[in-house]
Amino acid sequence: MIENARQRKIGNVVSRIAPWWVVLYVFCLPGTGAAEGALALGVLLTLLGWVAGGRAVMALPGRAVWQAIGVVFLAYWGSELISAIWAQVPAKAWREVARDVRYLPALWLAALAMREAAGRKVVYAGIAAVAAFWTVDAAIQGLTGTSPILAACKLLWPQIEARQLYADRLQGLFGSKKFTLGQTLASLSPFLLFWLRGRVLWLVAVALLVFVILLTGTRAAWITLGVVLLCELWLNRAVWRCFSNKAKVALVLLVCLMAVGIAGAVWQKPGFQQRAKTAAMLTDIESDQSRDVATSFRWTIWTTSVPRMIAEHWGVGVGVRGFRDVYPRYAGKERAGEEDFFTQHGGTVLHAHQVVLEVWSETGVVGLLMWLAAAFWLIRRWRDAAEAARVRASPATVAVMVTFFPFNTHLGFFSSHWGGFSLMLTGLFVGALCSREPLLPIRRNLRECRKILVIKHGAFGDLVQSFGTLADIRADLPQAEITLLTTSTYRKLMERCPYVDRVLTDARAKWWQWRVNRRLLRTLAVQAFDGVIDLQHSGRVRYYRYALFRDAVWVGKSSAPAPSMLESFRLQLLAAGIAVKHSPQPDAQWMAAEMDDFLRQRGVPERFVFLVPGCSAGHPEKRWPHYAALAQALCERGIAVVSAPGPDELSWARSLGGHVLLHENGGVLDWFELAGVLRRAAFVVGNDTGPSHLAAALGRRGLALFGPASSAARTALGRAQFAVLEVDDLNKLSVETVLQRVCEALEQA
Repeated sequence: MIENARQRKIGNVVSRIAPWWVVLYVFCLPGTGAAEGALALGVLLTLLGWVAGGRAVMALPGRAVWQAIGVVFLAYWGSELISAIWAQVPAKAWREVARDVRYLPALWLAALAMREAAGRKVVYAGIAAVAAFWTVDAAIQGLTGTSPILAACKLLWPQIEARQLYADRLQGLFGSKKFTLGQTLASLSPFLLFWLRGRVLWLVAVALLVFVILLTGTRAAWITLGVVLLCELWLNRAVWRCFSNKAKVALVLLVCLMAVGIAGAVWQKPGFQQRAKTAAMLTDIESDQSRDVATSFRWTIWTTSVPRMIAEHWGVGVGVRGFRDVYPRYAGKERAGEEDFFTQHGGTVLHAHQVVLEVWSETGVVGLLMWLAAAFWLIRRWRDAAEAARVRASPATVAVMVTFFPFNTHLGFFSSHWGGFSLMLTGLFVGALCSREPLLPIRRNLRECRKILVIKHGAFGDLVQSFGTLADIRADLPQAEITLLTTSTYRKLMERCPYVDRVLTDARAKWWQWRVNRRLLRTLAVQAFDGVIDLQHSGRVRYYRYALFRDAVWVGKSSAPAPSMLESFRLQLLAAGIAVKHSPQPDAQWMAAEMDDFLRQRGVPERFVFLVPGCSAGHPEKRWPHYAALAQALCERGIAVVSAPGPDELSWARSLGGHVLLHENGGVLDWFELAGVLRRAAFVVGNDTGPSHLAAALGRRGLALFGPASSAARTALGRAQFAVLEVDDLNKLSVETVLQRVCEALEQA
């Protein structure tokens, strides 16, 4: 906590400057000196803030952010430090270790920039604007062969050479001697596409990015952009499903025309043709020379480094930034009858040109394990983060993922340019993911929501158990419009439920029934629900969450263990801040129709036992097979027996004897008539099935029979006056045992 007014002021100043520093650093990346100057400026700002504000300013991002920063910095700088102890070129290694301490305050400042929503907006919009600026400039240069912006920038940054295309590889503002535009722009593209998501300009941005990055000739950037576009298609899948068929056809045609135009424009460039032919030589796996040419002699680097350099220095490597100095010692040795390509041409390799190989060779297995541990830790943090945190961190997440993509084969990971750039992106990711202030959803709790969707498909017994939960939601959120999503079987039933305003149906179609699923997704999308309560807890509902409700307040299953479904509902409501009163004891009195005349006309006495011998057709193992014998034994004692079969239980119910309740036309009772009959019953005996749950919710005395196929504790049927009898084998449960329990309950009544 900030201790005084001066420290609060310092903290506010640093927090406001941090986002603009991130944008400035990204803007200066084309000039190595300018980027280093921007980085040094940020480090100086951070150090001044720490000195003036003390521990209070250092704690601004929060403990979770500091933990993540520590893990990342330890993996990067710690691996350098360990390798420097046994480095082959100690002076260079220790110099690099000393220089890279600056990345700790830089990481802190980048994470601080994402602390508040206003700062994230500046960062995302600023990086998107810079990426768009580079893309448009490079596209102009690719079409015309010259860049007026590059010439103008030379006045500010002399190190940016205002030349034309060098070897037909587009480099834009980065200059003709630096082949870094493709990889840098590909890593920043998620910010541009995130900012334009849902707009027509998104397609324009994709087209320009593909055009520019293909012309850069950097094949690693091609792969990186491909991964980014796959991620974008996944993140935009819900938007696609909301389009009409005509809009989808028009969009597909537009994309095809764009693809044809880009392919034609790119293929005309001789440089791209040459790069494509070179890459195609990878198919000639029989020839080392073909692999060398196809990989720009990366094959030589691997076959020299792994069996020689790494084999000899496998533990802690040759030392950070020592690759170029140590490589010639091993490259001169005989290799398949030929000398190493680089020594043949009087040169060496500046770096490993592959992130895994660079970490492995320079910091050894120790450094590689440290990086794998850091990656695993960050993935766990992302997995455990709230959905709102994942959404606000999504562009930074994709950017970090593709930057550390194992196929990144060009830039030096421990170099000033790519090392600082990679850690800056990681700082943005950590700050957005671990920030304590939510960006999305805009609604922070259910009480602020106006349209709430409750999802409960069924089955009937589970739906009855949710009546108390629905009553609590209605009582606690009287101002909200509550819509229930259930299956068509229960639509008429739930339309009369006093706790919901509307009912939508889900056919729960299979994935190949895409027309049915599309109609449902479009129906849900246009409703604009700002709150969702998931009482179903199924994989299908989780798909709805990520496809449609990423911006809504989502109340899912509580993480706390729950012994029963009712307890799970109770914990879920408590976690959402909803007062719990009815959830532990569902009440179905609103369902019961008046059935006195109906029963009198069929000669049913005032006192009767209701039997529920049926069960779901999909679970015949839940049925006790001796209901006919129980009905006969009850009738012999003068106790009336009543049953109300379902459509597929008519022949079976007639074999029970007693009163079988049907309409004059032979039709079965509906939900409300069944509830009315159950409300009149003196006692109910049934299996683990819907009518048994309904009887319990009506407050009737009863007994539910459970075998090993289901859990009495999980269903929570044993409550109030309704008891359960759980045995290891329902077939062996005797009629006498059940009859005794029924007679004892009737005598007590």
